[in-house]
Amino acid sequence: MNRIIAFDVCSAAILLFLILSLYIRHVTRGITNKIFLVLLFTVFVSALSSITSTIYPYYNVATDTNVEILYIITYIYFISRNLTAPLFVLFTIAASGSWHKFKTKKSMMLGWGIPVLVVISSLLLNPFLHNVFFISSDMQYHRGSYILVVYINSFIVLLQAIFVVVKHKAVFSQVKYYAMLALVPLSLAGVIFQMIFPNILFEIFCTAFPMLLITLVIQKPEDIINMATGSLNYYAFTDEIKKNTIVNNPCSIIYISIHNFDGIQKQFRESVVNEFQYNLIKKFYSVAGEDETDVYTINDGFYAIISLKNNEDKLKLMAENVSLVLKEHILIENIEFSIDSKICLANYPEDLTDYKTLINFTLHFENIISKVNEVVFLADIASSKDFLMRTNLDDIIQNAITKKKFQMYYQPIYNIQKKKFTSAEALIRLIDDDYGFVSPGLFIPAAEISGAIHQIGDFVFEDVCRFISRCDFEKLGMEYIEINLSVAQTVEFNLAEKIQAIMKQYNVSPEKINLEITETAADFNPEVFDRNIGQLSEAGLKFSLDDYGTGYSNIQRVVSLPLSIIKFDKSFVDEYLEEKMNIVIRENVSMLKKIEKYILVEGIEKEEEFKFFQNLDVNYIQGFYFSKPLPESEFIRFIKEKNLGGQ
Repeated sequence: MNRIIAFDVCSAAILLFLILSLYIRHVTRGITNKIFLVLLFTVFVSALSSITSTIYPYYNVATDTNVEILYIITYIYFISRNLTAPLFVLFTIAASGSWHKFKTKKSMMLGWGIPVLVVISSLLLNPFLHNVFFISSDMQYHRGSYILVVYINSFIVLLQAIFVVVKHKAVFSQVKYYAMLALVPLSLAGVIFQMIFPNILFEIFCTAFPMLLITLVIQKPEDIINMATGSLNYYAFTDEIKKNTIVNNPCSIIYISIHNFDGIQKQFRESVVNEFQYNLIKKFYSVAGEDETDVYTINDGFYAIISLKNNEDKLKLMAENVSLVLKEHILIENIEFSIDSKICLANYPEDLTDYKTLINFTLHFENIISKVNEVVFLADIASSKDFLMRTNLDDIIQNAITKKKFQMYYQPIYNIQKKKFTSAEALIRLIDDDYGFVSPGLFIPAAEISGAIHQIGDFVFEDVCRFISRCDFEKLGMEYIEINLSVAQTVEFNLAEKIQAIMKQYNVSPEKINLEITETAADFNPEVFDRNIGQLSEAGLKFSLDDYGTGYSNIQRVVSLPLSIIKFDKSFVDEYLEEKMNIVIRENVSMLKKIEKYILVEGIEKEEEFKFFQNLDVNYIQGFYFSKPLPESEFIRFIKEKNLGGQ
């Protein structure tokens, strides 16, 4: 009988391509990926052995030796073909996040193992009983009477895959859900088709095609792999966390943040930084081991190790070993680097009780964990008020927006030339019912991550405009209020229109508002930033450059932006007595005055500091030397007393 092998050849080509693709793209780590690779290889072997067993008789005469060789080839086909179903079940268990339960729950292992044992036993006994298949002396393949038992038990195993996928439907997206289910009916259809048309080898193709579908939809490398580091990415991390929380599977996470990663990025080109991260990931895998453990790149310089190991001592040792790895000096292009890191071991569900809490902790890790270069065990701090506040920042912020818990404070700014207070900086404060005062240093970065910063920014601008319009602003001797614009706000699509609409609503003229921006704001979306700043400048609003002197101050940007005031950071004040810093301060003041910029020095706390900068003939002074930020009513009282002699 002539047998058509075209579908088998096509299947082998597809499977080889998938195997090589996953290896090249480093989709080889983690229990799910490993099982899937073994599954692909097994189906590939069955396709090759099917092709070989078909063409071997055509090129070899029927001798006892050739019959035995053909029997071995066919035997390899049967073993690999019948391993496909149990391996696919293991893949669905791992992909659904149930691997740990499978390893520990006897009923699950028996339900999978008994039919697998029947199939394997039948194949092991076949050389003696020839009841599954046999090869006749003329090199012809024949099915035995027991082959139906093998098929039935393999089908029972496949039904378990359907059960696992359906039971954990919530773990998968709709597309992934149907892709996982597709293999079972297609495989069954392939078996039935080949039983009816035994000369057309179509059965393996009905398995290879779903493998291609699963690779494209579920194991898609670009979706789950960080190509720069070779580890799993943030999407894969959230997917794994989601699976474990849905199936209530305990897990532990070691968070690792390279605290000085920005400095490494600025010093080296991208390829070197990627190589640095890639080598770190290799070390993390070496420390963690690969059994039930995966390493994820959450963001550049921020990583996580998820472990399903339920051994507290081993997990603590793993975290300590990670810390030791990071304490080693690392050579990058012959430059020795010392790494500052934050490391924290957290457990689900003991420390982080649900998916939302866990993701919140991940997103705000840098703000929540303050200790550097030592391992923090979350269990030791999880019940503290500070930790709870930092972890629940998103809820605290949303509650403050909904219940109007934000308050505006104003810090007076002294005008040296006019010898009175002519402006102030508007500063937002949050007083929560449960946690009390929440530092802007905490809730502002959190709001920028969550997107709530836009609502906060709207509140600030509107409340300041309300204040200006109702407090006899000019009679107090006030000229303008400084309002901080966050980086996110500067690239809002309709920022200029929105600000002008609020000013019109409260009848506030543009000269009474001075917007503070940071020089790095222009880096995020230069086109939108330039358009917004340009439109607001044309509308008559003035701008201050905040935090001048921190980071890498760009003089070209200082000149090109429509800036009226340059605000010297407090770091200038802290070091003004040092000889070299003293020179830097004087030269900067001289230079900025020559390009007709006003200079404001913030952070002045002592009289000698005030006198030093006063003698330099800067324009404005801000700091605790005059006043801390004050609530609206206290600010008005302060200005009346200082500017109007208490009138």
